[in-house]
Amino acid sequence: MKFGVIGSAHGHIYEFVEDMLSLGGEFSGIFNDNSELALDLSKKYDVPLFDDVEKLFACGIEIIGTTAINNRKIDIIEQCSQHGVHVMADKPVVINEGQYLRLKKVIEEGKIEVGLMLTIRFMDEVQAVKDILADNRIGELLSVEIFNPHRLTPHTRPDWHFEEDLNGGIIIDLLVHSIDLFQWFTSSEIESYTGIVQKSILKEKKTFYDSSQFFVTSKSGISGYFRVDWHIPDTHWNWGDMRIFCTGSKGCLEARCLGDPLTKEPIVVLFENGSETVKLNVPKVNNSVTKDFFNRINKQNYLIGHKAILDVCKNSIAFSKNAKKVVMPDD
Repeated sequence: MKFGVIGSAHGHIYEFVEDMLSLGGEFSGIFNDNSELALDLSKKYDVPLFDDVEKLFACGIEIIGTTAINNRKIDIIEQCSQHGVHVMADKPVVINEGQYLRLKKVIEEGKIEVGLMLTIRFMDEVQAVKDILADNRIGELLSVEIFNPHRLTPHTRPDWHFEEDLNGGIIIDLLVHSIDLFQWFTSSEIESYTGIVQKSILKEKKTFYDSSQFFVTSKSGISGYFRVDWHIPDTHWNWGDMRIFCTGSKGCLEARCLGDPLTKEPIVVLFENGSETVKLNVPKVNNSVTKDFFNRINKQNYLIGHKAILDVCKNSIAFSKNAKKVVMPDD
């Protein structure tokens, strides 16, 4: 299956390309958006750059990958739909209500499949959490807490990262994963929520908020708490951290998905009534977000479909719109 790239503003594009190649895809070309990533992709994989996007489509491309600046992805998706070419985008795929309606229209027209890189679902430890909940090992699920701090290193970030009208903001950019995981774990939609975005650093970046936290309740009555921030120290060994805590009527579990800070070992710990606390042997997930997208295109079983994508986009935009803004006072 021939694939190409239009829009290379984030390093997630390498993950898409590597996945496609591992699945037997033929990398046919890159639209030259004059970015360093586009040039590097061309050199690394020895594929041509196209100054005219129509010439790229004329190569018989079947799938496009995009990590364009966030507010431009919907334009690329609409362009792909016009050409009957499937498209996989990193998150966020849309950043406001108007763009959400445009995405919904493309999906309802049914000409192409649209994919979203909700990659955290495919982490071994996250799949283990889902399996434990599905097996009812902690009884009726009562609450889910998800902590997902990130490393910022602001000097490495492009200017658009700090502009809400280009990036979408911390909820749409980061909290989107927590929203998706909560609905997936609970098999229920979010019914109510309340939360904030907080600004404590980079005061000169007027629309950049560096942390967010939300309390949510599902339609089935399960409570949730999400926190994301840009406060992992620059010296941390990974891009961030991901902790998941689930409490049930018969036990609880904790997943340290990116590794314990002291040992760097990802672990899942299970606490069951009447049993000793155990560290589980977590099986490897024989799947990826790109492979899952392949399956959907080929009418095979898949995990993430259009409904899940529309739901998480709609919720993240609503959360962002309704979040209380808190600006910490200067010292």
